[in-house]
Amino acid sequence: MQRIRWWIIAVTLVLLGGLFLPASDARAELSKDAKKRAQLATVQLLLLDPAEDVIGSCTGTMIDTAGYILTNFHCVGHTDLYGEDDSGLGLKNGDTFHPDGLLIVAPTKDARQAPVPTYVAQFLVGDPSLDIAVVKIISML
Repeated sequence: MQRIRWWIIAVTLVLLGGLFLPASDARAELSKDAKKRAQLATVQLLLLDPAEDVIGSCTGTMIDTAGYILTNFHCVGHTDLYGEDDSGLGLKNGDTFHPDGLLIVAPTKDARQAPVPTYVAQFLVGDPSLDIAVVKIISML
């Protein structure tokens, strides 16, 4: 019982100590250049069905200048993590929405404007059980 009391006191002191430390503003530490790079790294992904109609959208992050984009697997196909397939495409766990894993990429060029569909990307690798995927830009739209 004594040990538990000491833990409670220690945790309380740490939490109270945090109230008196100066708060830092992470936004103030980012330069304009860093903000611009982060903004350009964010892309909208338009999900395509087998007929190449847009059936939804997701987001991704450019991870290099060669066109690789990190996203969630549920942005490219079906994962059982969130229940059965409700796309109407009859997909099983690990199937992509488009048979060739194609998506449209719309980069964010200006935060005050909507992303513009510009590229075609293709699913490369992913794990539906971890809900992670990598796609690569393969051509202009």
